[in-house]
Formats: sequence, C-alpha cells, structure tokens
Amino acid sequence: MLIQIGCCGLRWRFAEPVVSLLFERGAFTHDDKVRVAALFRASLPQMPMFLAGLVLASVASSRGRYGLIFAACASALLSKLAANALLVPHWGLIGLVLGWTVMYSVHAAVLLWGFMHSASADRT
Repeated sequence: MLIQIGCCGLRWRFAEPVVSLLFERGAFTHDDKVRVAALFRASLPQMPMFLAGLVLASVASSRGRYGLIFAACASALLSKLAANALLVPHWGLIGLVLGWTVMYSVHAAVLLWGFMHSASADRT
C-alpha cells in the first residue's frame, strides 16, 4: 500500500503535463487541461483503497467469508449514495469522484474490521 501511495504522489505531480501531452490540442484548451488534471488528482486517493479492498475481498472469498463480503459491499453502496448526496451538490464532478474514494475506503475498512474481529474472536 505504501508503494501505491508513492505512485499516487508521482501521478499527482505529473497530472497536468500528462493531460497536456495526451489531450491539449485543437478544441481542448488550457482551461480544459486544468479541469481534467484536477479531476484526475481528485481520483488518486481511491487507488490505494481500491487495491486494499481487492486484496481483502480475495482473501475473504478464499476463506469462504461471503457474509463479510456482502456486508462490505452493502456498506460500500450505502456510503457511496450518502457521499454523493453530500459531496456532489458542493463540488460537482469532483464530489462524485470523491464519493468513489469514500466507497472504496468503507469497503476496505469493513473487510479489515471483519478480519480483525474474527481474529480476536478466535483468540478467546
């Protein structure tokens, strides 16, 4: 996860030059580049949470913890709906992207909590 956070830092730093290189020609102006780079930067925090949730869901699946997977997915869906309702009116499209970050974070947190809770129950 630390490697992914470091990669996010590099992507943050080079967002505008990459967007400019890929898209800035013709009708795609400098202002468009700035907006797309801001949206790209807002999406970066979701990557470590997504990957953590992906690994944890794979572990849960291999252990037959389907109830935990269901709880994590249901929590993620509810958190996505709540985050969109709260963030989109204030931040528009960036709020929508941040809603994905909230959803992935809740998904990973519920899975992690489920594993930690079952590990402490196994010790007693």
